[in-house]
Amino acid sequence: MLYFSIFSLIGGVIIALVRGTLYSLSILIFFPFMVFSMSKVFMQARKAAIAKGMAIKDLGGKTEEILSNIKVVISFAREKKELEKFRNSAENLRIRS
Repeated sequence: MLYFSIFSLIGGVIIALVRGTLYSLSILIFFPFMVFSMSKVFMQARKAAIAKGMAIKDLGGKTEEILSNIKVVISFAREKKELEKFRNSAENLRIRS
């Protein structure tokens, strides 16, 4: 696939130079500038994507920690209810034994 792309590019440039020499040369002059500017844009997009991924990772960790803390607080708030459920289960087990 890579060879096909390279040969297609070379063939396209040769055909363009034969058919429209002046236009082809003007495009070839601007080509390095376009490649440079596009590589700069892609590098900025890559940095932004990496920064966003790190922010999402950090946010996910903080969210997990907050939810864990909320669960602890809720379990302490329902301590009497949970203790009553445990006593009922223990009583049922004692009756069956």
